[in-house]
Parts: sequence; C-alpha cells; structure tokens
Amino acid sequence: MDRKTKNTLRKSGAIFANSALWRNPILTAALGIYPAAAASLTVKTSVAFALMLLLTMTPVCLISCLIGRRIPSWIRPAVVAVCSAALYAPAFLLVNWLVPGVLPLLTLYAPLVITNSLLLSHANDYAPDHKVIAVLADCIGCSVGFAAVAILVSVMRTLWMQRGFWENPVRIPAVEAHPFSALILLGFLAAFLQLLNRRRARRRARRTRERRGQA
Repeated sequence: MDRKTKNTLRKSGAIFANSALWRNPILTAALGIYPAAAASLTVKTSVAFALMLLLTMTPVCLISCLIGRRIPSWIRPAVVAVCSAALYAPAFLLVNWLVPGVLPLLTLYAPLVITNSLLLSHANDYAPDHKVIAVLADCIGCSVGFAAVAILVSVMRTLWMQRGFWENPVRIPAVEAHPFSALILLGFLAAFLQLLNRRRARRRARRTRERRGQA
C-alpha cells in the first residue's frame, strides 16, 4: 500500500470518527435531533431509522458531490429534498424487508428522513466541496452516529419505563414515554460529549507543549 492510499484511508477514518463520535452532528449541532428523538422508541426502531438515513443520505450526498457545484446554491436544497423523496420508497421497502414491521411503528416520523436537517446540511453544504471518499466516510459516520445516539436513548428510555434503575418503583407519570423525555436524554448525552471533547483538547494542548519543550 503506497503512501497516498494510506493518507487517504487515514483522512477517511478521521472523517468517519468525527461524524460518528467526536463531532456527532446530533449532539454537537442538534442536526436531526427530532428524528433521533422520534426513532428512539426501541432499539429496533433506532436501527431501522438509521438504515433509512444511510440508504437515503448516501446516494443524495454522492449526487450532490458530483454535480452539486453546477446547481445554484439557492435551489440546491430543493433538489436535495426532491432526490431524497424519490429515494424514500425504495429505502422504506428495503429496510422493511430487512427489519420487518418496524417502520410502520414510526408512523408519520419515518418520512422525516426526507427533509431532516442532518441530511439537508451535509448534502447541501458538505458534499459539493469534498471528494467522493470523504463524502462516503461522512455519510456512513453520520448514520452510525445517529444509530448510536438513538440506541443509547432508547435503552435509557426502556430502563426508565421498566423502572430498571432501582428495585423500588418510582411513582411518577409515564413522562418517559413522551418524545420530550428523549430530548432531555439527548441533552445529557450532548453535555457528556462536550466534556469528553474538552478533555481531548486539554490532552492535545499538553502534548503540544511537551513536544515544544523537548524540541
């Protein structure tokens, strides 16, 4: 493997890691936050919606990567929405075949994949100015990051609904069943990720000072 290929793979890995974890668009920019809250009913619905996002977002972003610069910026969001709407039915059928009976549980939330802010932002702003390999890494990373966040929230909501944190049941209304409970949990996850990123920044700054001191 030559140096150029290694460098490309390394950059793609960094893009994937940032999109999936360190700069997770849901937790750092609140992109696609409502679909994430709506999809977090169960682990199955979270995985199904993440697959829908991957199957819709990847082709749309690749199209935007190839021809996005030729489309005027003022009409590009509309083109992205039309393309994602055209891909919705095939993606729905494929995901419903892979995970039968799950997507109908999302009812009117499933079509949010067409015009959610995560897809629109990356297809409209990121994809036209980056190479195909970077766009692929970004799309896969965003889908994995979406799935991870939605699954974590769904697990926490399930534990909450089953009163699984303590032996004694908590006598409160079933607020955990509402979408707003997912938004609250997403807020806690966003704060935790911000804490991790601050610690990473401090470690990098410390290493930089140590290297300068050794030089």
